[in-house]
Amino acid sequence: MKPHKILIVEDDAGVQTMYRRFFELEKFEVETASDGLEGLEKVRKYIPDLIALDIMMPGMDGVKVLSEIKGDPTTRHIPVIMLTNIGDETTLQQCMKLGALAYMVKLDFTPSEVVSKVRYYLSEPSTARAEFQP
Repeated sequence: MKPHKILIVEDDAGVQTMYRRFFELEKFEVETASDGLEGLEKVRKYIPDLIALDIMMPGMDGVKVLSEIKGDPTTRHIPVIMLTNIGDETTLQQCMKLGALAYMVKLDFTPSEVVSKVRYYLSEPSTARAEFQP
């Protein structure tokens, strides 16, 4: 069985490296991007199985990136989890309406928990989506 491909779009190099290591330890194939524009470029080239997307980034924020991904017929099928430090209800609702699979506040989950949830989302996509309807 080939490993799942994950794209981490995160502007904080330390956070990006940390999540990369946790996913790689669990045998995921990982690609990273440091801002929204690079993230969109890599989504189209890499075609990941799932995207972990930060919101607060230079250039293009994660909400706009999510909107672009879900508005493109070639990428809209890719599950996106918002992995952010923004915990407000308005942003959560906006992301869920745009098509995010989940909205995870980084401070509420350890990296191991994030990896476990991603593994679950990839194994049970329809069940996972139903759990996170706004």
